[in-house]
Amino acid sequence: PRDAATVDEILRSMGVTDYEPGVLHQLLTFMHAHCAEVFSEGADYAAHAGRTAVECEDVRLACRLKSAEAQVTSAPFLEWLARERNGQPLPAAPTSTSGIQLPPQKFCLLAANYDLVPRAPAVEAAEDET
Repeated sequence: PRDAATVDEILRSMGVTDYEPGVLHQLLTFMHAHCAEVFSEGADYAAHAGRTAVECEDVRLACRLKSAEAQVTSAPFLEWLARERNGQPLPAAPTSTSGIQLPPQKFCLLAANYDLVPRAPAVEAAEDET
């Protein structure tokens, strides 16, 4: 999709040319979630002001508040979370099987679910043969 190509171009403009395909998925997921939250909060601010339409100032306010919230809560909370998580020992790795150990299939995302270059539309078979 266009969003994936845009994120790829941003990474390349920052000098990042070699990365795992999952990085693109993670950045797209984060980007879409962040935008959805900002626009949702902007709609809440517009409703609070008695308007049905979201204005640019509503979205700007949501962005400013989201940024301020991230600066206040992120660093200390992440440090505490890392200390807590890293304080617990990892479970022992199973040694009975050989090869790469992967989690159950339902927790694995091993393939991209989009194409950067769109495919030509498939020609459908005649449906009215019956």
